[in-house]
Amino acid sequence: MYEYQSKQDPPLPADFPYRTGRSFSIRRHRAPPPFGNRYAFANGMRQHTDFWKEPLRRLSKLERCLRHPPQERPPGENGDEEDDGHDYYKVYTLHITEEIVARDGHGAQILRCRIEGQGDDKDKYVAKIYDGVYYDDDNWWFGDMSIDADSDYSVEVAAYEHLHGEGASGRYTPTYHGSYTFDLPVPQGESGESGRPATRPVRLIIIEYVAGTSMFALLKKGVVDTIPVPRRLELMAEAMESRCQLEFLGLVHSDFEPRNVLVLDAALRKDDEGGQCVVIIDFGRSYVVGSHWLLPKYVRPRQPKPYSPMYRFWGSPLESFAAWFPHVYHRRWPAYNGWLKFRWGSTADDEDKYSVPRAVIRECYGLDDETEYIPPESIPMVEDPIPGGIVRSLDPDYEKKLRARWN
Repeated sequence: MYEYQSKQDPPLPADFPYRTGRSFSIRRHRAPPPFGNRYAFANGMRQHTDFWKEPLRRLSKLERCLRHPPQERPPGENGDEEDDGHDYYKVYTLHITEEIVARDGHGAQILRCRIEGQGDDKDKYVAKIYDGVYYDDDNWWFGDMSIDADSDYSVEVAAYEHLHGEGASGRYTPTYHGSYTFDLPVPQGESGESGRPATRPVRLIIIEYVAGTSMFALLKKGVVDTIPVPRRLELMAEAMESRCQLEFLGLVHSDFEPRNVLVLDAALRKDDEGGQCVVIIDFGRSYVVGSHWLLPKYVRPRQPKPYSPMYRFWGSPLESFAAWFPHVYHRRWPAYNGWLKFRWGSTADDEDKYSVPRAVIRECYGLDDETEYIPPESIPMVEDPIPGGIVRSLDPDYEKKLRARWN
């Protein structure tokens, strides 16, 4: 699960706290309003400090985060006084049982865990911990790792809480179990007179543990080449459908990449090809289209119907998912479009289920261009090379008409 690092991890610091066997006392926390990544800063929220300037640049990552600890929700913002049914004083004990992604400079630490006080003792949860000390200090917030972690935390909480409010938690994503905080001891040095606080707050979310592997990791391990083409395309189709459904629910992922799509282990077994096959993870770059906190230029109305994957992905196979599509679909785009059309546009039910693009959009993107259908079951796993250039259309005058569309 979540396995996507592509190079050797650097050695962990000696005092790195997120290791198997460690435990933390956590309690519920109201996340601040989302900011960054198309969200505005709410009134009362701190904006970034430029730690790239001297003498601030000389401060360690710990000292930077101690100067600016994680932010709280400004008083009275967005229903703070409402009773949401959570006990914010109850303490739970989180036990780390597996390090999924735990390394310095990564960003959020991702850890499998069990939680005492949740009614069972199974390690069926994942803690995603936003500790700025272990973020990369060479980031777009001018070396301010604390605000970088705050942004990731607030944006991801906003995404999961929006899906929870839509009744869709766990449908296309792992099930969300809330936002939390805990106090982490601060190293005091040998003298114990550093003037540092005894502890510092750290934020986290708890989501369902999903037994699966990212599409990127399956590619790295060479597993993709062993999956028959029809099954490979079905997994890809579910990922594409899930993205469109999330957008219909008002959540734009903004980082739809193989590393953020998990294929469930059960979906790869030949004797279990029914039910849900994939889930989408990592909403740290997402945004909710109708959010009160969104910058005005990005606010737009919700879609009345889902956008069909046929139209959403028309034109060429997704570049980052290239290995999941057969080679012939890359070389013959009408065949790729033909698969989309067969998969999502072949029945009257498809027309009723999805929104229909306006005529000007259909013309602009060639959504009515001629296609050809090459059945996935007819494509061998090891394909012969196709000579010549990429066939973008069956129309010999395609390039001329394409230029006319855009002029």
